[in-house]
Amino acid sequence: MLNSRKWSSSKCPSFTLISTGTLWLCPARQYIFLHNHEADRVNRYYHSTKETCVDGIMSRLEVVNFIQLRGSPASGKTTLINLIQAEIESRDVRVHRFDFWPKEEDLRHNLRRNLEIIQSDAIEQEALTYVLIDEAQGTFNDTILWTKLFKRVADSHPGHFFRIIIACSYGSAMPTAAPFDPEIAPALSDNMRINLRLNPSRLTIQNTPPLGLLFDKDDVDDYISRGVRNRSWPQIDHALRTLIVKWSLGYIALIETMMLLAGTKKNKVRSNEVYSLEEFKKDYPLQDLLNSIVTATQCSRLLPNSLNAADPRVNRVFRYMLKHDCIPYRNSDSLPSELNLADIHYTHRQGLLYMERMKNGQAQFTFSFPLQKVMLQFCLEPPVPDLLEDVSTLYRLVTTVIGKFNPDRLRTPRRVDGSDEASALEALYRHEFYMCLYEYRPRAIVSPEYGTEVGHRPSGRVDFLVHRAESTEEQRSWGIELLRDGDRLAQHAHRFSPDGAYRSMISDGMTEFMIVDFRKTEPTQPHPKYKDLLHAVFSDDYTQVTFFDNNLISGEQLVSSGMVLIGQQTLDSCMISLLHLSALFMQLSISTQHEIEMFDPHQVGIGVLGIMTWVFQVYGIPLIVVSLDICCGIL
Repeated sequence: MLNSRKWSSSKCPSFTLISTGTLWLCPARQYIFLHNHEADRVNRYYHSTKETCVDGIMSRLEVVNFIQLRGSPASGKTTLINLIQAEIESRDVRVHRFDFWPKEEDLRHNLRRNLEIIQSDAIEQEALTYVLIDEAQGTFNDTILWTKLFKRVADSHPGHFFRIIIACSYGSAMPTAAPFDPEIAPALSDNMRINLRLNPSRLTIQNTPPLGLLFDKDDVDDYISRGVRNRSWPQIDHALRTLIVKWSLGYIALIETMMLLAGTKKNKVRSNEVYSLEEFKKDYPLQDLLNSIVTATQCSRLLPNSLNAADPRVNRVFRYMLKHDCIPYRNSDSLPSELNLADIHYTHRQGLLYMERMKNGQAQFTFSFPLQKVMLQFCLEPPVPDLLEDVSTLYRLVTTVIGKFNPDRLRTPRRVDGSDEASALEALYRHEFYMCLYEYRPRAIVSPEYGTEVGHRPSGRVDFLVHRAESTEEQRSWGIELLRDGDRLAQHAHRFSPDGAYRSMISDGMTEFMIVDFRKTEPTQPHPKYKDLLHAVFSDDYTQVTFFDNNLISGEQLVSSGMVLIGQQTLDSCMISLLHLSALFMQLSISTQHEIEMFDPHQVGIGVLGIMTWVFQVYGIPLIVVSLDICCGIL
């Protein structure tokens, strides 16, 4: 058997094709991944087999000869390449490994020639040969490589002796070339693509399971168990494991980061004690935990570096993403008006956006996992907030934000993943609130659900954590929780009590909180114990909202088109003055008429409208749209 590592190096002495061979002595099923090769061998052990995924890829390569692994940075692509290499070597089959593709054309020329020789030998000797290329996004502008080699391999018949696997940190989700793919690319079928998430509906290979880079439950259990056996971290209870799975959705960078945080409790490791979620929450309050995640080596690869964080292109893209959660993409002419293709292209090439193909055949750019949105809020340059309105108190902030709601969006809630209309509307309230809140508090955090109460009862989450002042130095914060139609109000209110689920947040600086109950019918039951409750009652068409406190006292009313705010007490004083002035105006108007029958209420109404405008300006209140019929009705 030809020694592929020695043979490859001798053919191309100017460039190392293969990573250190001594790392690959163990069979794949017992393999312990050592990341970043020799530099990390002593300090950092990663435990993974991804057995189902590795077996699935090897089976799929019996039908197709070219596979692209496409996932964001730190999603486990290099781990998977390493595991595939170990599996191939355990079968005593030739494998050639590239850790990256060089930028220099002279090196590229030598490597392309070398690959052609490898392919020729594989065919002539009928010797099954694999080529693995990591960081293969570097090949996207090598059109010769794609047209002369990759296309030929991708189009070859099943069972070919020469097979290629490439791993890319970005790329098009579509089956044909896009602005993010190489200029000339072969049409890669869905059978040749392995993305972050499973995509079972488009596979055409029989008896082949859908595959994805994200860890499934079995992968997570295996990863954590191997770390426990190697004494890298302690055993964790079911609640903490559930939290890690929920936050990460199988994204290995976040799983690893949270387990390494657990691994700092060496006394638990030595004594083989179980580390509980309650202990984890005490050791890492939410704000501290999020800071630790953002600064962790692996997770930081999903965030813009300091240079990109200040880049206007990146900020434009992520300001939109933070407000809308995704960027729909059909073609370059279909982008939202505030975005342009060049900005998206640049951000995508940094590995900060993930392009995903939807069931309807179109694509969108999304976050790699939900917590990435929270992480981004820590490192981006925030826009200058609009502070023309008074939002210095929590009440004023909440009512002002709701006043910016878009009625058109609320009228047509989208159902996601088969959810019912009520759930879709609740999600839409939350989404609309954040979009409008962003204009006033860009650093407001969409808080993730953090654990469970004692007894594993669901604890929910504070939907938004908002600094009292838009400053990174301000440590005191407000908490805002949203619900719909009073759903589980008592449970939500209890979480803010001294023995509730949010007690650690309150002790860590949450100085005030508010529960906002969105509804379309007026509440009928007062809740005197819940002094921090605010009901927001929308009209049927969402063009008006009235606020009620916990005792059902009507406080303020908003009328849309961005919904104008009117304080009830100020409005009462204003209307009293208005009525006095209107009466005076009517008397003056009548006195100028020779006959009472000549009195024209329409003309009087015009005068009243002018007086209303003047009075509202004196009191500093924006004028609501008022019809002449209303003015005449006052008289």
